[in-house]
Amino acid sequence: MSASHPIVTIDDQAVTHLVEYCHAQQLNRLIMVADQNTYAAQGQAVEAALREAKFDLKKAIFTGREVVADAAHVLDVLVEAGREDRTYIAVGSGTLTDITRFSSHRTKSSFISVPTAPSVDGFASIGAPLIIHGVKITVLCQAPIAIFADINTLAHAPRAMIAAGFADMLGKYTSIADWRIGRLLERTT
Repeated sequence: MSASHPIVTIDDQAVTHLVEYCHAQQLNRLIMVADQNTYAAQGQAVEAALREAKFDLKKAIFTGREVVADAAHVLDVLVEAGREDRTYIAVGSGTLTDITRFSSHRTKSSFISVPTAPSVDGFASIGAPLIIHGVKITVLCQAPIAIFADINTLAHAPRAMIAAGFADMLGKYTSIADWRIGRLLERTT
């Protein structure tokens, strides 16, 4: 399972650091989760480096128009992973990370995050917002054991995703204040 404080690396050698980390931690069986966009942005490089280093790598690459963190996508990952113990690697945005976080947690496996856009602030979170029966709920899971972000990939992410990350950070001020006020009001009623 994950450590209490993940290893976080943000530089232009993220893929190299990922391979070195997996070797050092003897993480030999891996499954990479990505979609067609994040696979093109960073997943191909991750796959090539891991295969060159002779890791046992499986992959779940979503090809549909919109990937959502729901039961269908979680099941797709679990089917691809098989029954062997594997370390999960999320290559992508918050949604892909949440699918991977939940799948790895439920299989009692660790996971590594390889963000491809600064679209959210939750890459190191323990919560996975999932759509269950049409309702979005946050399921407590685990933080990644490591985060390897390539600064060039993040900088070249779609502008809308960079803007979304900025807005996500700004929204935290209001949401945290709302949460605190709600707790205070709940105590007084």
